[in-house]
Amino acid sequence: MHEQHSDHDVAVVGYGPVGQGLALALAQRGHRVVILERHAAVYPLPRAIHIDHEGMRFYQSLGLAGEVEAIMEPALVYELYKADGSLLTRIPRTWRNPSGWSTAYHFYQPELEALVDAAVRRNPNITLLHRHEVEGIVEDADGVTVQALHGEDDVQIRAKFVVGCDGANSTVREYLGTAQEDLGFQATWQAVDVTLDPGEDPLPVPDTGQLCDPVRPTHMASLGGGHYRWEFMSTETLPIEDASDHDSTWERLSRWVTPAQGEIKRSALYTFRSLVAVDWARGRVAIAGDAAHVTPPFLGQGMVSGLRDAWTLAWVLDVCLRHPEAIDDLLPRYTSMRRDNVRDYILEAIRYGEMICETDPEKARLRDAAMQEPVEDKGFTPPSTDFALASPHAGLLARQAPATGDGRTARLDDHIGTRFAVLVSGTTDPLDPRTIDTRLDASLVGVWSLDAHADAEAAAALVIEDGWFWDWFGPPGEPAFAIVRPDRYVYATGPLSTLPQHLAQLATDLFGPTHQRSTS
Repeated sequence: MHEQHSDHDVAVVGYGPVGQGLALALAQRGHRVVILERHAAVYPLPRAIHIDHEGMRFYQSLGLAGEVEAIMEPALVYELYKADGSLLTRIPRTWRNPSGWSTAYHFYQPELEALVDAAVRRNPNITLLHRHEVEGIVEDADGVTVQALHGEDDVQIRAKFVVGCDGANSTVREYLGTAQEDLGFQATWQAVDVTLDPGEDPLPVPDTGQLCDPVRPTHMASLGGGHYRWEFMSTETLPIEDASDHDSTWERLSRWVTPAQGEIKRSALYTFRSLVAVDWARGRVAIAGDAAHVTPPFLGQGMVSGLRDAWTLAWVLDVCLRHPEAIDDLLPRYTSMRRDNVRDYILEAIRYGEMICETDPEKARLRDAAMQEPVEDKGFTPPSTDFALASPHAGLLARQAPATGDGRTARLDDHIGTRFAVLVSGTTDPLDPRTIDTRLDASLVGVWSLDAHADAEAAAALVIEDGWFWDWFGPPGEPAFAIVRPDRYVYATGPLSTLPQHLAQLATDLFGPTHQRSTS
């Protein structure tokens, strides 16, 4: 039997956090999305356990921040222990990040996916197809046909674009035929998830902890709600060959928890690797998440990098769907917008991993001695510089502070929406709309401090009192601007007098230099 589904803007292959997030971000912009997932339901076991401030900012953009934050466990301290279990060093994660959320969170992935799944099912622009395994992709000038198998039925899905969020063994990446760069890290670890029995007291496990034992390097984390994660390195002297051997696993867990206190929900062996696809988009096909990159877990940036992919790709596809003239120039730049950024995260994760995975006793002793010095974690936030103009802060995340306008106080992003945002200060005169290419669909927002402009509320602007924001933007009241991409990376900043030329360059970067500018 043959089935056909048509009239979709984007087909998303894979229904993990990245596929879920991309589908919602596109549907939020009014596009029709179909999701193809080979499993019969949301995957019931945990894998990822960490997101950072930028991941929370992405869920904020989807209108889910409150629900997501409610199931998160802030992870604000990273503790490292000597082999005997005594404290080696404690690293606070309390630096003020650009997104205005806590720096790090832990979570139990089945709860997060169930929450986002409910949002997907509420959205009338999304069609969710479980038990659909993709077997082929055929492109033509107008779109893509995805060939899938649903039971014994052949199914054809028609869409303008297809995105593979289908994991490290991606079928869509295989279709693209792109090579993968291997950054050289490889280590095998056992990941163990334990849930305490009802009524059990919390375990003496830190927010995030690392036992720096050269005999058996071990990671641990409290996920909230009685859920915990341990990860044990398989070494030459103590190899782990069978993750399903619960007796051996409980023996490894014994200094923290016993079978009388809880249940092993999942135990699996993973070979952590460091891979980045060379090309992430070609024609009308793109990849995101683990389909595009595989990250060692030592910074907790694997899933978060996938959410960054989804956020960037959502606005890129939004522009391409509304303005097909942008496809040839803009979609290929998705690779360069994201690849260097995620590559930087992977290299930093490798640096941490090589330190953590040390099994030579003498090198471990020297490492421990060095790490007893006080450490201040200021965070690691590499730029996204390809789609940005040379100017202060370009390619970095815009700062998000509380802002007051239209009778409410909320985080800045909640005021400016999901579009490009042009933040201006130092003027009460609205920018002449004839200077803005209407295809940009940008939010023009005045920002003021109360000290700089007593009549700011009357000027239909946002009032931001937090000096931390103005340390980034520039002195309050001085004529200046910042163009912020929908994924909240800065495109350009500068004096207000140069804004028209920067907006013209933005239009060229989006739509290409040969297309007629529109201001009507």
